[in-house]
Amino acid sequence: MTAAQVKSAYESNPDTNAFSDAEQAKLAGIAPGATANANTDSLAEGATNKYFTEGRVRSTVLTGLSLLTGGVISAADSVLSSLGKLQKQISDAVTAIGGKQDTLVSGTNIRTVNGSSLLGAGDLAISGSGMANPMTTAGDLIVGASGGTAVRLGVGSALQVLRVNTAGTGLEWAAPSGGGASFAPVITESTTARTLALTDAGAYLRHTNASASTLTIPPQSSVSWAADTEVHVRRASSGTLTLTPGSGITLNAPSGGTLVMGNNMSVTMKRVAADVWDVIGQTVAAAPPSVESPHRFWRVSIAASQTNGNDHTIGEIELRAAPGGANLPITAGGVASASSSQHYPASRAFDGLLPRSSNAWVTAGGKTQWVQWDFGAGNAQVVTECKVVNSETISGAELYQHPRNYLVSYSDDGSNWTPCGRKFGAPGGSEQSSTAALSDSFSYSGYSHYRLYISAINGGPNCALASLELIDNDACDVAAGLGGNATASSNYGGEGPDRAFDGTTSTAWTTANGSSEPHWIAINLVLKAQLHSFALTNQNGLSNRMPRDFVLQGSNDGGASWVDVKTVTGETGWANLERRVFTI
Repeated sequence: MTAAQVKSAYESNPDTNAFSDAEQAKLAGIAPGATANANTDSLAEGATNKYFTEGRVRSTVLTGLSLLTGGVISAADSVLSSLGKLQKQISDAVTAIGGKQDTLVSGTNIRTVNGSSLLGAGDLAISGSGMANPMTTAGDLIVGASGGTAVRLGVGSALQVLRVNTAGTGLEWAAPSGGGASFAPVITESTTARTLALTDAGAYLRHTNASASTLTIPPQSSVSWAADTEVHVRRASSGTLTLTPGSGITLNAPSGGTLVMGNNMSVTMKRVAADVWDVIGQTVAAAPPSVESPHRFWRVSIAASQTNGNDHTIGEIELRAAPGGANLPITAGGVASASSSQHYPASRAFDGLLPRSSNAWVTAGGKTQWVQWDFGAGNAQVVTECKVVNSETISGAELYQHPRNYLVSYSDDGSNWTPCGRKFGAPGGSEQSSTAALSDSFSYSGYSHYRLYISAINGGPNCALASLELIDNDACDVAAGLGGNATASSNYGGEGPDRAFDGTTSTAWTTANGSSEPHWIAINLVLKAQLHSFALTNQNGLSNRMPRDFVLQGSNDGGASWVDVKTVTGETGWANLERRVFTI
C-alpha cells in the first residue's frame, strides 16, 4: 500500500483525524485555563492595558498640551491640540482687552451727560425738570423762539397756510396768495417783426400791429431755451402774423392749419426737443391738396348717369386753376370716345356757351365713355377743380342725363393717364352741376369689380337677396343703379342680379330652383372704388334664403381673378326686410 492509502484507511476510523502542523502550533499557543468569551465583560483587566472608564477619562492629565498656536480648529486636529488653540485665543483676547477701561477719559474720548461722567459705579444724577409743554389746543405747534426757547404757535384759521414771516425770523399762519402759481406776463408787441428772446419764455405776446407781421423762433444755438418752454401768442389785430422758424428750427403747424395767424387767433408754441416746436391752437387753414404741376391733356371718364342709361350728356366742362375760380381759356376743340351725331360733338363740352340741349356733347352709346381736352404743346396748365355742368333735358329723351359717376385724369402725352379726382353720386338726382376737387395725392384705389361669394344660405331651397349695397368712404352706394352691369351664378326667371341694385326691397335677385352652393352675384362699377362697408337686405318672407356664410371679393382684371375683401360667417335669424351692414 502507498502512504496515501495507509493514511486514508487509518483516518476512516473514529477519533483518528490528524491535525495539520499549523493547527498543532495554534493549539500549543493557547494558555492553560483559557475559555471562550462572548464579550469583554468576561475578560479580567490586566496590569498594563487598563480599561477606559468614565472616571479615568475625566481625570486624565493633558500631558503634552501646547499653548503656542491659536487659530481655527479643523477636523484634522486632535482633542489635545484643539484645547491648546482655544486656550491660546482666550489668553490673547484677555491681553488685548486688559487695561482698556483705564484709557477712557471723561470728556475726552467718552461723552458726559450734563457734565456728569459716564465712568464709575452707580447712577447718573440728572438735574432740572425737562422742557415744559407749551401747547394748549389741538393743532398747536412747538417752534423755536429767540435763544432757542420752545414756544407755542397756535393753530391757524381755516384754509390758512404756514409760511416764513416777512422778517425771515420765524413761522406764521397766513392766507394763501396765488397758491404759489406764477402767471404768464402780458407783453404787447406793436412792431411788425419780433424775434423771441429768452425773456419771452412763458410770456403771453399780443401782436397789435395791423400790418402783416412776423414772429421768429431762433435756434437753440442762439437762445438757451429750457426744456418744455412755452410761449403764448395772440394776433390781436387785423392783418396776418406769420410764425417763422429760425435757422434749423422745425415748427410743426396744427393739424389742417398753417403757420399764419389771422385776427383774434391764439396759439401756444411748445418746445418739444432741441430746435423742434409744436404749434397748438388755431391758425389759418391749409389749402386742400391739389394738383401742383401743369399738364397738357385732361379727361373726364363717365361710368354712370342719373338715369343709369347707356348714353350720357354734358352741357359744359370747366377746368379751373383754383377752386371756385374762373374757367381756363378753352373755347373750341375736344376729343371724345364717341358722339351720338355730328350735332353733339365733344367740342360742345368746351365751347363756353350756355349749356342747352342743342349745345352739348352726347355720347354714342355704352356706359363707359370719355371726353378730353388738349391745351396744346407748350401750354400745359395746372387744374385743381373740374366742374361738369348739366344740359337742359332734351324732350322725350331721358337718356340724356347728367353724369353722376365720373373720373378725372391728366396726361402729358395723351396715352398714359393719372387719375386725380372723381365724383360718385346717387342715381335720380336733380343737380344741375357737380364739382370734383383734383389732387396729386388722390388715391384711385379699391376694385372696379366686386362679387359676393355665398358658400351657405339659411336652409332655403335657393338663395334670394333684395339688395346689395357697396358703400364708399363718403357713405355713397357706388353700385346703386348699375344693375345692368351685374351678373350672377344663376337666376330664377326674371329675378336677375340687376334687382339687387335697383334701390327697392320689393324685388330680389333669386337663384335658380335646385341650384346649390356656392352662389355668387357680381357688379362692374367701371371705376375703381375703395369701400368702407357693404349691406345686405332681406326680402319679405324669404329669410331662410338669405346668405349665411359669404365673402365679399374684389377684382381689377374684369373678374378673371378675385381677392377676398371681407369674410362673414354665421349670419342667421334674418327678419323680414332686415338690413345688415358689414364694415370692411
